[in-house]
Amino acid sequence: MVGFPQESAVSDLKSSGLFHTLARLPHELGRPVGRVAYIPQIDGLRFLAIFVVFVWHSSLRASRYADRLQKQGIDSGTLYRWFPHGEIGVDLFFFISGLVIAQSFLYRKSKWSFRDFYTKRFMRIYPPYILSLLGCFAVLGLTHHVPEGGGSFASNIPLLHSFAASAVYVHSLWFNAPSRLNPPMWSLEIEIQFYLIVPFLMLAYLRLKRQAARMAVLAAVSAAAILVVASFHLHGPMDHRFRIGLLAYAPYFLAGIATADLSKPGCLLNRIKPGAAYDAVMVVALVAFTGFGLWLCGNDAHPQGFWLNVISPLAGLVIVSMIYLGALYGHVSRAVLGLPWIALIGTMCYSIYLTHIAVVQGVSDIVLSRLHLENRWLIWGIWLPSLAVAVFGVGLVFYLLVERPLMNGGAKVARHDAGKTVLPHAAA
Repeated sequence: MVGFPQESAVSDLKSSGLFHTLARLPHELGRPVGRVAYIPQIDGLRFLAIFVVFVWHSSLRASRYADRLQKQGIDSGTLYRWFPHGEIGVDLFFFISGLVIAQSFLYRKSKWSFRDFYTKRFMRIYPPYILSLLGCFAVLGLTHHVPEGGGSFASNIPLLHSFAASAVYVHSLWFNAPSRLNPPMWSLEIEIQFYLIVPFLMLAYLRLKRQAARMAVLAAVSAAAILVVASFHLHGPMDHRFRIGLLAYAPYFLAGIATADLSKPGCLLNRIKPGAAYDAVMVVALVAFTGFGLWLCGNDAHPQGFWLNVISPLAGLVIVSMIYLGALYGHVSRAVLGLPWIALIGTMCYSIYLTHIAVVQGVSDIVLSRLHLENRWLIWGIWLPSLAVAVFGVGLVFYLLVERPLMNGGAKVARHDAGKTVLPHAAA
């Protein structure tokens, strides 16, 4: 009888160097870190955010395939409503952005200049952005392909006009609609709006010497933004959330700023002792995160009524704040989100975000739609893993060739978990 030499196989794997290579790969490919300590859990949170965005966009394409079957008289059913809306992932991204950008101002010992901030931001984010935009423009322009049921891809906005507006981050403001070239870029336009004002915001913020006063101002501005946006929703269609832009998502950025401030040495969050209680907080937060995303999916991220539009961002703020607490202070949560491969994918999130929708749409149209699947479980069971491999592969290549060389000037990787007293480097 032939046995299975499991132990010898593992031993051979380790001795061959393959095991060591796979273990070292995230370290070698991860975020270049200079003088500032690296906390992998923040990239773990980015992983969570990009995972939700990817899964929702992929399930949306699978749902459109199922809809086409329905029109042909084939009842394949759908699982779309069982996937959280990607906007909850975007909310988490905005919270993290406020956190890490505020850190660069709150923890700087020397004087900072507006020119240095804007130059660093531009060199960090614009080359990958414009390259991905040019790629989408070239493909859509040369092929003249309009995806069936492709939403914003099928917009009647001229392609060149969409490219020009997207290139300077004003597409949503100018056309009151997301980009025809790469629809998820509406959130990057909001990021740019935040970057444009954050040096002025932090300059005024730091003039308030008492932390309690700073927290009160942030709370008041967040409350005002929520009330104003809720009022807008009473009188306009869904696309108003794009036209309003930063105002609609300001509370998430401001919550990140508050978290950075409260994490300074001697402050409230810095005095927290990590423990199992925060793992429980994370479990509750993830359940709420999923439930909130499913609710957003059910109403297409456009709740009706004034009070629902007040409660929705408040609930989102509570949830992302709880997730942050769990990630930084829960023993198990901290270990899981700090896993090298999880952190690496989080590090790559910008490259994945820039490229994923083109990959998802392209693979869906060219490959998956030709498989003639008719069972709902088979559709989603093949669709999501296939797209995950394609999206991760393309994102990794884009990250290595384009994004990573621009991170901190290509500084040598110096990675370690510095504990709860140090916030991560301000890298988007």
